[in-house]
Amino acid sequence: MSNTQSNMNAPSMLLQQTHAGRVRAPEIPTGDRVLASTCHLSSLIGIFIWPALFFPLFLCIFSPGKTLFVTDHAREALNAQISLILVSVLLAVTLIGILLIPVVLVIYAVNLIRGSVMAAEREFFRYPMAIRILPAPSI
Repeated sequence: MSNTQSNMNAPSMLLQQTHAGRVRAPEIPTGDRVLASTCHLSSLIGIFIWPALFFPLFLCIFSPGKTLFVTDHAREALNAQISLILVSVLLAVTLIGILLIPVVLVIYAVNLIRGSVMAAEREFFRYPMAIRILPAPSI
């Protein structure tokens, strides 16, 4: 089999690029889109019900049969949560940092909603300024 034929069977060939330059997965079941969207919203739910913060971690560890779309969104949401915790702790050390924590929280909340909407629209999402602690899987 030639190199061209083997590349055509790669999973990345199933992705489409939107007019805005974002990557979209054309055929994602509704259940997977809901799970991916819930991964992002679990941080907001976690304000009231704290075990919801562990939902993306649960999906990454205990759901190996999930699609790449769901695990990618779960990993990205978890990276964002960990990044927020680290940044908040570092900012809390200084007086100016304490004043900046609400700004960071607002930016994070806006990006949570953006990630959730993009997951519902079958698009992949990367949080800006998030530390990639959990790396993306190699395909």
